[in-house]
Amino acid sequence: MRHFLNEAVEALARIARLLRDQDTAKKLRASRDAQAIYSVLALPPARAA
Repeated sequence: MRHFLNEAVEALARIARLLRDQDTAKKLRASRDAQAIYSVLALPPARAA
């Protein structure tokens, strides 16, 4: 059970980090269906230049 809780917390933390990025948040808001949302969330993390 603890393993699943850790995975859930890690997933929520990743989503929180993604939402801090304005471009990603904009793409999510523009998404019209679940597949579009998944596509944005499944993108590899952006690297700082």
